[in-house]
Amino acid sequence: MEKQLEISLLGGVNLKLDGQPVAEVTSQKAIALFVYLACNQRPISRDALATLFYGHLPQTRARANLRVLLSRLRPLNDYLLISRQTISFNVESNYRLDTAELSAQLNAVEQSETLSFEAATRLERALSLYKGDFLAGFHLPDALDFEEWAVVEQERLHRLGVEAMMRLLDFYLESGRYARGIELALRLLQLDSWNEEAHRQMMTLLARSGQRSAALAHYARCKQVLAQELGAEPAAETKALFQRIQTLELDAQERARQTTGVYPHNFPRQLTPFFGREMEIAQIVECAANPDCHLLSILGPGGVGKTRLALEAAQVLLQLAGQGQFFAHGLFFTPLASVSSGEFVASAIAETLNFSFYGPDSPQEQLINYLRQKEMLLILDNFEHLLDA
Repeated sequence: MEKQLEISLLGGVNLKLDGQPVAEVTSQKAIALFVYLACNQRPISRDALATLFYGHLPQTRARANLRVLLSRLRPLNDYLLISRQTISFNVESNYRLDTAELSAQLNAVEQSETLSFEAATRLERALSLYKGDFLAGFHLPDALDFEEWAVVEQERLHRLGVEAMMRLLDFYLESGRYARGIELALRLLQLDSWNEEAHRQMMTLLARSGQRSAALAHYARCKQVLAQELGAEPAAETKALFQRIQTLELDAQERARQTTGVYPHNFPRQLTPFFGREMEIAQIVECAANPDCHLLSILGPGGVGKTRLALEAAQVLLQLAGQGQFFAHGLFFTPLASVSSGEFVASAIAETLNFSFYGPDSPQEQLINYLRQKEMLLILDNFEHLLDA
C-alpha cells in the first residue's frame, strides 16, 4: 500500500511519509520544486520550471540543473509524473495538502452574512489548518520568480484566513461565545497586528464579557500598534467605541459608589486613631491634587510612620474624590513589602486593581496601557528594596 504523504505548508514547510519526516530530501531548492508542483497540480514544462528556479542562467544550463533537482527528489518519485517535456504532481497518489484542504473547506462554507452553528463549526475545523503564513520562514533568494509566486500565494491564503476569522468573530459576538472570540481575536492579531477592525472586535468582546477595563487597555495597545506600524491614529469608529466603553466603565463605577456609598478604594482599616501631622497631610493633599504632580515620595527612617501618614492623607483625598473633584477611577493601596523582585511589581498592582492580564504583551506593558486612560491614585508602600531592579 502506498504511504500517505503529508504536505504542510502553512506556518513553514513539513513533508512526512506515514508520519515520519522525509529526511532524505535536504535541498531547499528541491523541496521548493516539489512544493510548487504540489500546489499547481498541472503539467508544467521543463523549460518553465528551469526558468522559475534558474532564470539567471542560460537555458541549457538551467535545464541541466533542473535534472539535478529531480534526482534529489527520488524518495518522492511516486508522487510525481515525469516525462521528457513536462513534470506534474500525481494527484491520484495518496497525499494530503493543507493549503488545498483549507481552500476547499473554506469554500464549502456558505457565503451568507450570518453563520449557522453548523457552518461555524466547519469554519473552526478549517481554520485549525492555518498554523501560520504560507511557507513562513522558507526563502530562495537566488530564485526570484519562485519567491514572487510564493508571496502572491502567501497573500491569497492570508486573506482567506483573515476573512474567515473575521466571519467567525462575528458569529462568536452574536452567539455570546465571548471567551472563544477573545482567543480567536488574539490569534488573528498575531497574524495581522494592524487590522483595526479586529482590534475593535477584541474591544467589544472584552467589554461584553464584563472586562471593560481590559477593553480600554486594549484600545491603548491598538493606538500604539497603529502609530508604530502605520504612523496613523485610530479611526473615528474605533475612538467612538472606546468612548462608549469608557462611559460604561464610569457608569458602572458610579453605580457601585451610589449603591455602597463608598468611592472605589481598598484602604486597610485602621484600628487606632491618628493625631497630629496636619501640616504634612495638607502638603501631601495639595501636591497630590495638583495635575502637574504625577509622582510623590514620602521619605523618612524606618518606623517613623510613613505608611500611616500616606493613608491618612489618602482618606482626605478620598473625601474630595467622592465629591467629584479628583481621581475619577478610584484610590488604591498596594503593599510591596512581600514582593521579592521588580518583575513582580506589575502583578502586585494588577491584583490590587482586579485587572487581569489577557494578551501576549508583557504584564508591565499591559498594565501601563490600562492605566494610561485612568485618573487614579496609587499608593505603593515599601518599594525601597526594589529600587535597584
